[in-house]
Amino acid sequence: NIREPEWMMWASLSVVNIDKKILLEKFQIQVIGVVSGVLLGALVSFILPIHSDVFTYICFVFIMLGLKIFDDLFTGYLFRSFFVVLYAGIKSFDIAIIRGSNVVIGGIIGVVCTYLLITLHGYIFQTVDNC
Repeated sequence: NIREPEWMMWASLSVVNIDKKILLEKFQIQVIGVVSGVLLGALVSFILPIHSDVFTYICFVFIMLGLKIFDDLFTGYLFRSFFVVLYAGIKSFDIAIIRGSNVVIGGIIGVVCTYLLITLHGYIFQTVDNC
């Protein structure tokens, strides 16, 4: 019973790379970005508790824009996480924890699955070459 499972899926796919060094760097950047975004969002939400339909719609638009306008992984995760927490309004702390944990768990899943696929790929081709 996972809340917001799509964040976990996106986070796992966004770290995938056949270069293990780049894979781990992307995971680290992603985690730092989401943690920074949810902390900033929670802080701003705590300091300026804005609860209006217009503000909610503006946050939603920024979340959607954040999916496309940033090529940089850190900036994209920071931006989207920040506005997801603001979008949540009263439940911002709960959403911050859910969002952060889903991205971290998703990233770990992406790293582990990629390592397994790289290892399996190497094993299969090593076996085929020996035949």
